[in-house]
Amino acid sequence: MANTLETKTPEQLSAALQSYNDHQGTIPDQFTVLDEYLHDLPVGEFCGSFRELQKIVTGVYDYLRENPQTIGLVAADKKTGTLTVQTSQHISCVKKLLYAAGRFSAFESHALVISFNDFMNAYMTYFRNCSVELSEKINVYEPDKQRKFFQSKHLRAVFACLEAFGFEMGGIGAEAHDITAITIRYPRRPSVIPVIKAFAAPRICRVSFGLDYTKFNHRVFAHGAEARLPLKDLYSFTLLPDAHKVFMQQLDEAMRMAGTNYGEAAGGWYHGTLPCQYNYKNKVRILQNVEHGLMPYAVLRYKPRERIERLLASIPEAVLSGMGRCRGCVKGECGTRVTAAVPGGKKYVLCTGWLAFPPIPEAVPFIVKAYKI
Repeated sequence: MANTLETKTPEQLSAALQSYNDHQGTIPDQFTVLDEYLHDLPVGEFCGSFRELQKIVTGVYDYLRENPQTIGLVAADKKTGTLTVQTSQHISCVKKLLYAAGRFSAFESHALVISFNDFMNAYMTYFRNCSVELSEKINVYEPDKQRKFFQSKHLRAVFACLEAFGFEMGGIGAEAHDITAITIRYPRRPSVIPVIKAFAAPRICRVSFGLDYTKFNHRVFAHGAEARLPLKDLYSFTLLPDAHKVFMQQLDEAMRMAGTNYGEAAGGWYHGTLPCQYNYKNKVRILQNVEHGLMPYAVLRYKPRERIERLLASIPEAVLSGMGRCRGCVKGECGTRVTAAVPGGKKYVLCTGWLAFPPIPEAVPFIVKAYKI
């Protein structure tokens, strides 16, 4: 199971674009919205405009799946004419453009207004960033680098794509050096603009940006912009089958009692948004196949071999039999593999470098013990 969506071929690119619209969150007619997000809109209008924004963005990605060349995702080979994927462009460019514009703009007269410098610094920082938590530090780029990036990433075409879906983009001149500020409006339903601003609040989608943002998780608006979303309101959690929800709730409570909460890892060991959605201080990560709503393993990395051997000797067979192994263990080539025996003589070859526990409640106390080693 790959950590990120492969986009090396046109077919993979199409599947990745489709994944943006798969498993979209169902937005009810009314949901809880804190006052800090409303921008003086009635709650009903905010909810309706949030549904409208979802419709716009899913429409954009449906269009790009059929027409990826419009924003430079593919290009024709000069010799053969065959369409090839352009790895310099990123499929998340539309969502990150809206996020950067929403977060760093001012809301003025039913429009988002953002300086070209602020926009490019934020967008260039986020463009390559695929970590679980988007970078807090926005990099500063020289004007020449900004202009080259603007041209090479087909940003004018990305703006034009959004215009085709009803947005009005003001201030975008013929050349990048002509742009001083960008103004974004949506005349068809002006209240969509403050919703974009609200949805890009500083920490609202911190823990799993790729899901809570692209799947339009309306639950984020019930919590303050600086708050960490509770487990039950994470979009990834809502995808889980009931049995895995029980496991995750029990593990989360046990980890909290051990002194850590999910989402406390800011980088390091794991950097992808898929499939990992729950991370505890970079010591425990919970793998989830988001596209299928499944949770195959809870993984711990690199523990002292002798102490892990003692731990494995205490684990019941119901847990041992469901534990995963690294590829080296499967091939008999892993230097960290150990053999755990159970009553009756049955043996399990496991990896002490990567302890992969099955997502069952019986495994929870042993995950916590391994975490504490």
